Amino acid sequence: MGLRALGRVAGAELGKLGTLPAVRWTVAGTVGASALLSAAVTNAALGRSGTTETGAAEAGAAETGAAGAVDVAAAALQSVGLVQIGLVLLGVLAVSSEYADGQIATSLAGVPDRMLFLTGKTVAWLGAALGTALLGVATSYGAAYLVVRLDGAPARDGGEVVRAHAGAVGYLVLIGLLAYATAFLLRNAVATVATTLTLVLLVSPYLARFGGAARFLPDVAGKQAFHLGPLPPGALSPGTGILVLLGWCVALLLLAVVTFRRRDAG
Repeated sequence: MGLRALGRVAGAELGKLGTLPAVRWTVAGTVGASALLSAAVTNAALGRSGTTETGAAEAGAAETGAAGAVDVAAAALQSVGLVQIGLVLLGVLAVSSEYADGQIATSLAGVPDRMLFLTGKTVAWLGAALGTALLGVATSYGAAYLVVRLDGAPARDGGEVVRAHAGAVGYLVLIGLLAYATAFLLRNAVATVATTLTLVLLVSPYLARFGGAARFLPDVAGKQAFHLGPLPPGALSPGTGILVLLGWCVALLLLAVVTFRRRDAG
C-alpha cells in the first residue's frame, strides 16, 4: 500500500462523501446547531447573571462568576453533548451509503485491495470529521462570545480554554469514529445510530452517576478532555480520558478491519 495509492483512494472517497446530500446537510446542521445551542446556553447564563446581580439567583452558577461575568468557554462547551449527534450521523452515513444500494461492490471493483480501500476511506472520513468538529467548536465559541458582547456583559475565560476546546474537537472526532467503526460491523444505519446514541445519551449518563468502572466508558472518559475546573475525586484526567476513548476506537476499528476483510461485499 503506497502513499500515492492511498492518497488517490482517500481523495476519491472524500469526493464521494461530498456528493452525498445527507452528508452535506449533516455537516451544515451540526455547525449550525453548535452556534444555536451555544447562543441559547449563553443567553440563559446571562439571565442568571442578571438575577444574581439583583440578589435573586444563587451565586456560583456554572457559567457565571461572582461579579456577574459570563464564562464564555464554559457556556460554549455546553453544546458538545448534543452536537456529538452530528458526528455520529456523519460516521454512520459514510458507511451506510456504501451498503444501502450495493455501492460497496462497485467501490471494491475499483479498489480490489480491501485494506487500501478501508484505510483510504477512513482517512477521508477523518478529514471531513475534523473539519466539521473544528467548525462546530469554533462557531460555538464565536456565538457565545458574540451574545455576551452584544449584551454588553463582562466576559471571562478560564485558564484552560485552548486545551478544553482542542479536547472538544478531539472528542467529537473520536466519538464519530466510534460510530464509523460500529457501522462497518453492523452494516445497518438504523442499528448503528440506535446503538451509539443509546450509549452516549442514555446508558453512559445513567451509569456515570454511580462512578466506578463507568468512568472508562468511551464517552464518559472522552468528555474529560474538555472538562473545565477542578476534577472530581476519582475522575480521569483530560489526557487519560481522551486516550481511553482512543483505545475504544482503535479496538473497534481493528475488529471492523478483520470483519470487513472476511465478509462478502454485500
